[in-house]
Amino acid sequence: LWGLGPAALIAISLAVIAFVLWLWRGSPASRVLSHFGYALIIGGAMLAVFYGQHLRLSKELVETSASRYDNRLVEAFEDRAHSQMQRIAQALSMHESGIIGNVGPETLLSAALAGRRDLEGIAFIDDSGREYVAGDTTYLPVDSPPGVESPAPGKTIVLEEEVAGATGRLGTLYGQFSLSGVE
Repeated sequence: LWGLGPAALIAISLAVIAFVLWLWRGSPASRVLSHFGYALIIGGAMLAVFYGQHLRLSKELVETSASRYDNRLVEAFEDRAHSQMQRIAQALSMHESGIIGNVGPETLLSAALAGRRDLEGIAFIDDSGREYVAGDTTYLPVDSPPGVESPAPGKTIVLEEEVAGATGRLGTLYGQFSLSGVE
């Protein structure tokens, strides 16, 4: 019976209660021991009903908690990824302002990619349309027609960050992040 699940356990218990009540109703009042036995059977069946409800509610609670945990974990990952993207955008802005010496955007992107296992690829498209890429850009909107391949759900996210400098908007930064480290 344990493998049937809470709903089946409750249904069987209710059927037992109904059957025992039918037997009890038909027994003479003088059979005190029988009435006591019927009461014990009904009490046990009612406990099974409550236990079945407990199992069902416990399972729902665990599933809800696990789902919320997973969602919060992904949200925290996205927040960290956005923070990484903002730091890279700031470095690109500093490059445009001349604060960083003779380092090109490609070098900045490669350096940003180094040592980060969750950041798979990064691309910067400046306002003149030039593309600078580093790493795996499978899901990033570079060198591809308007129908960019969608990231694998639950495996990859793509984030977009505007890059602004002292003279205004410089372009758009795209980052492709792997969710494989989110566990």
